[in-house]
Amino acid sequence: MTLQTPDPTQLKNQLLQELDELPTDLLTQTLDFVTFLKTKQRQNVQESSEIRPSTATSLLKHAGTWAGDDIHECLEDVRALRE
Repeated sequence: MTLQTPDPTQLKNQLLQELDELPTDLLTQTLDFVTFLKTKQRQNVQESSEIRPSTATSLLKHAGTWAGDDIHECLEDVRALRE
């Protein structure tokens, strides 16, 4: 059994038809929900574009740049957080 991708035009028409039958208070809630969905989608897109896995090249840019004598303590903190 193959699932078909819904036709966007058909979905929009169905949604408009349902919206026509809603009372004003539910229209307000619906608008709030749609706004929430759009905001969440924008945040997800932004977060996914900002997070990139490190590469050996990107790590080597920082080689030898540690300032301080607490690297071992910091590594222990990282290990503890990962557990």
